[in-house]
Amino acid sequence: MRVEKLSAGLVFGAILFGWGAASACAAGPYALVTGRRDPAIEIVDLSKVAANTGTSKAVVGRARISPDVPAIDPAITTAKFIGVQTIPAQALPNNVIIRRGTAYVVDHAGISRPLEVESGMPHGYPGALTVLDVKKALDPANNNTTNAIEGIYPTGGWGPAGVVVTPDDKFAIVANSEGPNSEDGAREIGIIDLKQHALVRVLFQAMGTGGHVPNTAGHSCAEIEKNPALVPHSSPDVNWGCFPDANGLAYTPLHGGFIFSANEGTHDVSVIDLKKALDGAPGWETFRVPVERGPWAIAASPDGKFMAVTDRDSDETDQPGQFISIISVEKAIAKRPDAEVRRVLVGTDNPNGASHPFSLAWTPDGTRIIVTNDLAGSVSVVHQRRSTP
Repeated sequence: MRVEKLSAGLVFGAILFGWGAASACAAGPYALVTGRRDPAIEIVDLSKVAANTGTSKAVVGRARISPDVPAIDPAITTAKFIGVQTIPAQALPNNVIIRRGTAYVVDHAGISRPLEVESGMPHGYPGALTVLDVKKALDPANNNTTNAIEGIYPTGGWGPAGVVVTPDDKFAIVANSEGPNSEDGAREIGIIDLKQHALVRVLFQAMGTGGHVPNTAGHSCAEIEKNPALVPHSSPDVNWGCFPDANGLAYTPLHGGFIFSANEGTHDVSVIDLKKALDGAPGWETFRVPVERGPWAIAASPDGKFMAVTDRDSDETDQPGQFISIISVEKAIAKRPDAEVRRVLVGTDNPNGASHPFSLAWTPDGTRIIVTNDLAGSVSVVHQRRSTP
């Protein structure tokens, strides 16, 4: 396995890209880009990027992902909003995927008011999944409006991050990464029935054992689970490691379909039997694969045989990571302890360096993995050796 480094003036760490195939506009292709604290996604015409480097001219539109909400809580009085009845909900979009002309946007803060989010940390808010019609989003007549929204659904938890859609487009599965009003405390996997237009099930992942660093006295995982006041509020905190706090999700069609979740809190990856999860049957979370630390993004190879995972950082110590993990899907489904088949250093030549790998994607032929390194300010190209899993 070989790694190349590319310098980057800007690394899109918390931003994931989707590609629109159909368009109401000329030119393209397009990228739909989440801005994290922006309650809309930006539409970038990729054919205009090269000629407009350093400008915003390639941004050809914006699509709102949240509705209007009351400007303030009726119990609060503030001069800032005198005469203003409604404003766009804050929204914290952090992930977007596109399937057959539909965009699924994960909203980290749901329909919270801007004042609520701006007055505290951007964590621990009820989550939402916004479904957009891509053709409507690309239509200039709908610029900066909610006209492309087909539905907004609760995710069954707080601070969602990862999403996958089943091959038949019937269900969206969303990973909730935070607890109520807290950066830690998430176990919930929400299942949204896209035909019934409703959240139909919330599954609870198993608790962890406390992470890499011993918990302080009185803060065992059993005690933390029973007493919400003991849940770590923000990182770093040595008492992290009890809740999985799942971030990225990825799907593989092997063995009838499995989902893998990157569990930042417990430093591992869950193996989820999709059919059992959809049915609410026992044993839907079948196995966990330990990785270096704090996995965030995860992506399946085009053939579904491997998962690539960024080992981002530790919420226990705030120590940034510098590796990606390669997991054999076959071995993970078989519950083998050697399911992590490779650990690749990215963004630095120092095994103790701080590259903070954030997001990643496979090339369509499955021979390379592109990794964005947040702290290193670079992009790594990992050449994947072809082999059996």
